[in-house]
Amino acid sequence: MLRAAAALARRRSCRAPAGAAAPAPGAQRRALHVGQAWSTTRAFSAADAAGFGALTGDANPIHADRAAAAAAGLAAPVVPGMLLASLFPALIGTAFPGALYLGQSLKFRRPAPLGAAVTATVTVSRASGGRVAFATVVRDAAGAVLVDGDALARVPAHAPALGGDGGGGGGGGGAAAAGACSADGRRRQAPTAAARAGKAAAAAATLASGGDR
Repeated sequence: MLRAAAALARRRSCRAPAGAAAPAPGAQRRALHVGQAWSTTRAFSAADAAGFGALTGDANPIHADRAAAAAAGLAAPVVPGMLLASLFPALIGTAFPGALYLGQSLKFRRPAPLGAAVTATVTVSRASGGRVAFATVVRDAAGAVLVDGDALARVPAHAPALGGDGGGGGGGGGAAAAGACSADGRRRQAPTAAARAGKAAAAAATLASGGDR
């Protein structure tokens, strides 16, 4: 009975102090840094443009008919601009599951021909709590800007930022300094600097005397 009570007391001593502060809301959100970016490359086909038109009711013939495109001064049918811009929420929603889109500004700089490879990139420009602003841009294979603007999203605390640095916080140092607990509840104290220095001196003395042979 006494041994069981002692073991229970040891296990309790390894727990966090009763007055320890709880993790702050959103502490599990991975660290975000200005300049972090996510990209995707796509080539939208005529079928993609037709499907987008069917879903949205966009019947503009410049997205499907070569003669209509030529009449508008285009070399070939082009991807709907909003289809290009749809890559921005796709990137943000994938990188931050559960994110809520709050706003998006857009400027359409030049058209993208159907079948041409385009790359969309969202880059963190500001992060304050759960609200994150992104610079957004779509470029063609030569690097020319097709669409650009800015997005704002509310990122939930539990959402991992894929490709970002881990945001575990700085709470691990104190636990390491205080030592850890073994399976039986006994606390293992981390060796102090003096103890480590003593061991090193003893090892050096043993080598000098040839005692390690």
